[in-house]
Amino acid sequence: MLLKFYADESYNNRAFNLGGCLAEESTWSTVERQWLKRIEYERRKHGKLDRYHAADCASRKRDYKDWSEREQILHAKKLLGIMTRKRADVVAMAFGVDLPAMTRLFGRRKSDGPLAGAYNLCARKLMMMIYQVVTRNQGHRVAIIHDHTQGYDGVILDAFNSMMDDPAVPHYKGLFTTIAPMRWQDCVLLQPADMIVYDTFKLLNGTIFSTARLRKSLQALVGQGVRVAAHYYGEAKLLELRQTLSQ
Repeated sequence: MLLKFYADESYNNRAFNLGGCLAEESTWSTVERQWLKRIEYERRKHGKLDRYHAADCASRKRDYKDWSEREQILHAKKLLGIMTRKRADVVAMAFGVDLPAMTRLFGRRKSDGPLAGAYNLCARKLMMMIYQVVTRNQGHRVAIIHDHTQGYDGVILDAFNSMMDDPAVPHYKGLFTTIAPMRWQDCVLLQPADMIVYDTFKLLNGTIFSTARLRKSLQALVGQGVRVAAHYYGEAKLLELRQTLSQ
């Protein structure tokens, strides 16, 4: 059985998060149909809505600038309902890092930009998390589709290929089939990934810099039985990783 993991990223100058949702193809077909139907309903009602974008919706900006708070909350609830309706096989996963700590400990390569290390590490860790979930079901394969980035698609591909070629984890070759970037304009299912990665990013950012708090949308996913796994590396774990790599 082919599973698909749709991924997106969310970050600021303090924290970086990469994550999304894993589900069977049949589940994604249902989600896509219902998601499009809901977006079209809102487009007819409000006159303009290119897509669901978590950050814009939460702050009521751009396409959401004329929406009332009640309309914005109901919109998110309806989309969440689509995700939880097929919750049996849906798994939400995310991995994040303390971005300033990563820059201090690993530096940055000018050719790849300041986020290269974060993309590389988080992509690898997500593959590990997916493996831990999927290997309970023999015979399943996984394809990863991620949102097209500005300059980091090659970094993500390099991380994927490095994991696939690593003799220490030969079982990855039997699990993962491919990884590919897509634009949101061409892939509706990157929108649910955006929802997950934004909510887990807000949790990560709060964990590092203030008080950790689950957003109501993330609480709703967990409350409806969707499995959520979110991990991050702070400075201590990143230092431990650097020491391991230097050995």
